[in-house]
Amino acid sequence: EPEAIATAWITRHPAQMQVVLGTTTPERVSAAARGADVELTRPEWYELYRAAGHPVP
Repeated sequence: EPEAIATAWITRHPAQMQVVLGTTTPERVSAAARGADVELTRPEWYELYRAAGHPVP
């Protein structure tokens, strides 16, 4: 689920960012909450970062 992956990525950001959902739809809230169960390795985190078009120094 894209929401879960996005939540997992944000909560594992080095700046310790927090997720702010812009929805009240129960299904989307549940999908985002499942991000807590997604384990991203550091290489996976950076792979998503690069896929978004950001260079890695």
